[in-house]
Amino acid sequence: MQDVSDKYLLLEETEKQAVRRALVEERSRFCVFVSMLRPVVDEEMSMLGEITHLQTLTDDLKTLTMDPHKLPASSEQVIVDLKSSECTWSYQTPPSSPSTTVSRKSSMC
Repeated sequence: MQDVSDKYLLLEETEKQAVRRALVEERSRFCVFVSMLRPVVDEEMSMLGEITHLQTLTDDLKTLTMDPHKLPASSEQVIVDLKSSECTWSYQTPPSSPSTTVSRKSSMC
């Protein structure tokens, strides 16, 4: 009877060790999976943080492009600045036709 009892205890201990090894193996696979998944989740989280920036940009673009006939304030300011700077614009007209012919000949050569 003692021999059966000893073998039963040994069987229980062997069974515990086998279950423990199986659980450790399962846990190690899970830990590897999580370690591979973590960079992906971190990247997704950083992309979610970028969404607020994208939302702001989208709202700004929507406001700026709502009416094509209304210029943004910065464009209006450029016009005001140009008017007040007293810049004079001069336009050069093309040369007369004899020199144009000479110019064409030289450019073809």
